[in-house]
Amino acid sequence: MLSPPPKSVIPWEAFVASVTEAQRLAPSDDFDYLLRVVDSHATVRRYAPAILAALDFSAAPAAQHVLDAIDALRLMCASSSRLLPIYAPVAFIKKRWVMMVFTVSGIDTRYYEICALSELRNALRSGDIWVHGSRQFKNFEEYRLPPPSFAVLRRSGLWPLVVAPDCAD
Repeated sequence: MLSPPPKSVIPWEAFVASVTEAQRLAPSDDFDYLLRVVDSHATVRRYAPAILAALDFSAAPAAQHVLDAIDALRLMCASSSRLLPIYAPVAFIKKRWVMMVFTVSGIDTRYYEICALSELRNALRSGDIWVHGSRQFKNFEEYRLPPPSFAVLRRSGLWPLVVAPDCAD
């Protein structure tokens, strides 16, 4: 016959100590993880130059500021400098990033790089920036039917649609 497993009870003092330690380790309600992204800057700095050199970006007018910042990063990487160009664009920096990028001593290059790459990611996802030669991040206009092909279909009346193209029908 199997005996029941022994009951283990944590002493009250140990339980209170563990709860206190967990509360100390848990982030506060106003904790902003963006303050910690700079911890991964070394990794970003290792791979970003190769990625930026390999990809050819274009932007819609709404994301031109982001593309200008990416060009500033490319220039910085090409010159192997850790300093941003004097004319580095800042119009793309969102309110949430302002306190980290702009410091009393000027622009924090690490946060600027991470902010620019983060905004590049957002613009790629939204389609405001595209990569030439990419299938996933291509220009939105490339999804459309070319105007000459559309004109031929319109004249012929043979629309490749499963529904009538006329709302009256």
